[in-house]
Amino acid sequence: MTTRQQCDCDPVGYPEIADRLGTTRKTLETWVHRGQFPEPRWTVGGRPAWNWPDVLAELTANGRLVDGKVRGAGRPKTPPA
Repeated sequence: MTTRQQCDCDPVGYPEIADRLGTTRKTLETWVHRGQFPEPRWTVGGRPAWNWPDVLAELTANGRLVDGKVRGAGRPKTPPA
């Protein structure tokens, strides 16, 4: 018998993270490349996925998230016309 662990998880990929933080996927990819982002917890459809609370904790710990605002995020996304 297999026991499933309960997880209070909020899986997010690049698009959701960029949207929630008001930044771009390119910025996120830069942070990942520089080691300034947590390791993905899952792979979904061959793409990395993170747990949103892990993302917030890592960005807070490395100073990217201060008072709920992202620092060093490059240009903010422009809303669609």
